[in-house]
Amino acid sequence: MQRKLGIFTLLVVMFLTSIMGEALANEAQYTISELRQQTPVRWQGTYEAYGRTINIDCPVDIPDAAAFPLIHVQWATQVSFPDTFRDSIVEKEIIPSLSSGFSLKKNGPHIFPEGFMANVVWVPEPWDVTMAYAYNNPLLLGQAIDMTKQFFEAYTNGTVTISLDNVYVARNMRIDRKTGSFTDEMFGEKGFYQLDFYQTFHDIPILEGIAGFHAKGLGFGWPSPYSMITSEDAYLIGGPYMVETACIKEDLPLCGFDRVKERLEALILSGNVRLVESVRLGYVLYLDKTEPNTGCAVPSWVMRCEYFPTAKEEPLAESSHDNLHYTSTGYLQILVNAQTGALLEPLTSDINAVYCPDIITWDQK
Repeated sequence: MQRKLGIFTLLVVMFLTSIMGEALANEAQYTISELRQQTPVRWQGTYEAYGRTINIDCPVDIPDAAAFPLIHVQWATQVSFPDTFRDSIVEKEIIPSLSSGFSLKKNGPHIFPEGFMANVVWVPEPWDVTMAYAYNNPLLLGQAIDMTKQFFEAYTNGTVTISLDNVYVARNMRIDRKTGSFTDEMFGEKGFYQLDFYQTFHDIPILEGIAGFHAKGLGFGWPSPYSMITSEDAYLIGGPYMVETACIKEDLPLCGFDRVKERLEALILSGNVRLVESVRLGYVLYLDKTEPNTGCAVPSWVMRCEYFPTAKEEPLAESSHDNLHYTSTGYLQILVNAQTGALLEPLTSDINAVYCPDIITWDQK
């Protein structure tokens, strides 16, 4: 009897899987250009959940790319300065590091001041990078961004491109180490920039590695170019980077944003998500089962938000868009497959989740 029930259950599962696969294949799919045209530039809405009012007003970022290729990447393993860059090494006293990334450093005042503390203050839309600047610093934010991009381009001979992720600005006040509070004492004559970047392939950013979504940090990591800049004479620029090893498919179909939004709204209505900072489309790196040390770049939506495991749990401190990363006890990134709209369970511990999911191609449509 148990054997018959087991066979029946298996047949039911196979039948449902077949139906779901057929439904997915018949669901509307779009190119990235079509998706960009039909998706609003902002997600705006008000939701009521467990006695809380959740107001959502955040950007929906879709890369300005012509296609969404399926690619494989690996960490850069051989580090050497291209000939076109050698002349500036002596001139600027740049010190290379012996790692898969690199570090370009020129000593100067206030790069690592005592009592340093950075707060994230970057919200992409309000700032004009051609005008924004750190405290008492004549170097504009846009110039600091350009400096970083130029160094990466020169160092990699134009093979690596990056795009801005976050801007951190150091508070130029010392911290009382006993109380943990800021004092009125200034530690420097001017503020400086700490910048985080994405590495991009085919005009599409690598938003994260699957390890960033796994409870145990298992799976592939991600490239994280960065810079800390006070002036043209005081900076630290570096970070690991990747190289593309194969383009498996020139373009992949994507599901509509409405399907993705439904998954994210469900987390709001369940009382888990309280605040949303941004929703971005890009690559997330998974492990490839057949090629060791290879990352499979999969189309994905990533939502940065305030997330709590239960609807009753409350944050330990106030949080806002301006300092979400530091004051929120529930800061988390949520991952949704951009082809199927499938939500990865937040903080999953499933070992199978780290491997590349099934890929849908235009041939299957």
